[in-house]
Amino acid sequence: MQRTWKNFFGLATAMIVVMIIASKCDAHGQGLAEIRGTNTKYRYIDAAYSFKNNIMLDGFYLGVPGENQIHAGAGYNIKPSEHFTITPAVYMTRSKEGETGIKAALLVNGSLGRWKTNAFLGKHKSLKSLPSYTFLDALELARSVKQFEIGVSTGFVHMERNWNPLVGPVVKFNDKSGAWSLSVRSGSETEIRLTRTFNF
Repeated sequence: MQRTWKNFFGLATAMIVVMIIASKCDAHGQGLAEIRGTNTKYRYIDAAYSFKNNIMLDGFYLGVPGENQIHAGAGYNIKPSEHFTITPAVYMTRSKEGETGIKAALLVNGSLGRWKTNAFLGKHKSLKSLPSYTFLDALELARSVKQFEIGVSTGFVHMERNWNPLVGPVVKFNDKSGAWSLSVRSGSETEIRLTRTFNF
């Protein structure tokens, strides 16, 4: 199991390296890296790259108590309008604890005037003992005020019959490199989340 985990971690690392190299070679593409930290034991690191042909590669680490997962996947950017993108994607998942699975997801990113929204909705199908689950992490709607965005953030995980919905305010500050984001969401627990994104 340990060797398989290392192989999968190596694959995800290779994907991230490819994204960084691609960002230097593909002038019309767009890369995004994201790091999240919370007062809970939730951990998240992501790197994604969208090529000029609309193919998207994505690799991320997700950590929660008892589960450390690496996800490697790809999707296709569909643009109904200039400021709105829908990306269906599929991920392979492996955890350090030996779980494997497949994740089907839908990523949404858009804006209308000063209003901006983004969402990551998915269904995880376990290939081993972990129950399958549906998740939304997170759906955000915010209004731009100069360099800031002020709005609401919500999300949930639905596993078997258990829900843990969270909702609360979010504030973002945009700079030349990306953005800082702070949300305080309550529901099944109170989560304070600090997020940093980098564009490349």
